[in-house]
Amino acid sequence: MQTLFIQILVGLIRFSLGGVSLWLIQKGIIQPGQEADLYFGVAVIALTVGSIIWSKVKGLRLFHTALAVKSDLSPDEVRRMVNNGTYAPATTPKSATPEIQR
Repeated sequence: MQTLFIQILVGLIRFSLGGVSLWLIQKGIIQPGQEADLYFGVAVIALTVGSIIWSKVKGLRLFHTALAVKSDLSPDEVRRMVNNGTYAPATTPKSATPEIQR
């Protein structure tokens, strides 16, 4: 399911970049042939933002898992649990107690 979502998202981004680049060329903001630079810049920004979001999600998942375990596990043991697929979701609301998903 995630793969399909990512493919659809990438397709929408490509479609919108094509329209944006045509508009920028028509307005004279960029010259024909500079679309590749525009695409590269957007790709770098998207990768940077994606990397930041992913690191935040991983950190929240680790934090929520440590809260859900409620025992004296070391940080390394909690990391091993998360790496093995036993973790609390990063989307747990602040008002709820995190629960382990297997």
